[in-house]
Amino acid sequence: MQFKRVKGMDDFLKDVEKMKSLPDKEVKKVSDKGAGIILATAKQLAPNMTIKNALGFIRKKDAQYPRTALIGVLSTAPGTETFTAPALAAVYEFGTAERHKRSGASTGAILPRPFFRPAIDQNRDKVKAIIKNGLLEIIKKQSKNNKLIK
Repeated sequence: MQFKRVKGMDDFLKDVEKMKSLPDKEVKKVSDKGAGIILATAKQLAPNMTIKNALGFIRKKDAQYPRTALIGVLSTAPGTETFTAPALAAVYEFGTAERHKRSGASTGAILPRPFFRPAIDQNRDKVKAIIKNGLLEIIKKQSKNNKLIK
C-alpha cells in the first residue's frame, strides 16, 4: 500500500505541536461543570442534612490536580464540629460489618444506603457529554488561536 503525501501536512503538524497542552484553567472549568452535576445529585440523595451540608468541592488539592475536579465530604463543613462528617458519610455509603460488644453480643450491622455512587451512575452520560463537548470547544479555540482553522 502506498501513501500519498498530503500537501501542507508537515506545516499542519508543526502548528499542532505548537499548541502543546490544553490550558489547565479551561480544562478545570469543564471538570468542575461535570462534577457539579454529580455533586448536586449527591446532595439530593444524601440521607441527612449533616452529610448534605458537608458535600462540596475539595479545593485544597487544586494545585496538585490542576485539571481535575475533586468532590466529596468536607471535614470542615459547618455543623461537623462534634463528629466527622466523612466517617458518617462512609457508614451511610458503604454500611458496616456486624459489630459485637465485649460480651460477644451482636449490636448488628448497618446496611449500606449509598448516595454518592448512585449520583455518579445517574449522571455518567451527561457528564461525559459535558467533558467531551467542553474539551472540543477548548481545542477549537486553541486551533483558531494557532491559525489551524478559521
